[in-house]
Amino acid sequence: MSAVLLVWTPGVGHQGYAPLQDALLVAGHEVTVVALPCSGDAEHLAEVVGQRIASQPEPPVVVAHGVGATLALMAADRGEVAGWVLLAPVLDVPDEAATDFVARRPIGASVDLSRPLVWRDRDVRRVVLGEDLPPLGCFPAGLARDLGRWVGPASPPIPVGAVTAPVWVGVGLLDELAPPEVVVPLARELGADIQRIGISGLDGRDFDHAGMLTAGPPVAAAVRAVREVGR
Repeated sequence: MSAVLLVWTPGVGHQGYAPLQDALLVAGHEVTVVALPCSGDAEHLAEVVGQRIASQPEPPVVVAHGVGATLALMAADRGEVAGWVLLAPVLDVPDEAATDFVARRPIGASVDLSRPLVWRDRDVRRVVLGEDLPPLGCFPAGLARDLGRWVGPASPPIPVGAVTAPVWVGVGLLDELAPPEVVVPLARELGADIQRIGISGLDGRDFDHAGMLTAGPPVAAAVRAVREVGR
């Protein structure tokens, strides 16, 4: 069994990560959670992850989803890991109508994701993240501004050369924040084993961004991947 460092995306709490965390524990893995604060920009939060990686008694398998995976990869040069298991990692942010709308909104001290973000009579949270959302909360303003910049010509500063341990990436066909056409080419640069989870894998349905964290097939695939990369 593996030592797992489970990185939570800011704004997504225990209820969102419970299916994945519980499945890892049932599989016999030793799980340490990194619950990131609602403050700081991407660089600061990546430093927090890096400190936790470096403080582990043995190199962990880092498991993360979405923006949590982005921040984990940004810390790849700050400590040794045994492997990476990344569900729907945000390796870049596509410039689309919804993400562009979010990027242009004024940002205060923080972003309260527990409240609807209305645009053209639709809740943009559900457009970007999916319909069946886990409980959401406080998202750091600095990280939100960085995400806004990544919608444009900038991209997350991931030290690709430092990602030397095995990488597994799971993608979902319905994911609007980490769409396969964006994630797959960048994941190949990391030398990742890429798995599309959904109907093509006989899973019964395809998955949006939130579903890639909470639904049974992506969670089961991630648990299997921990065993594979940790060998």
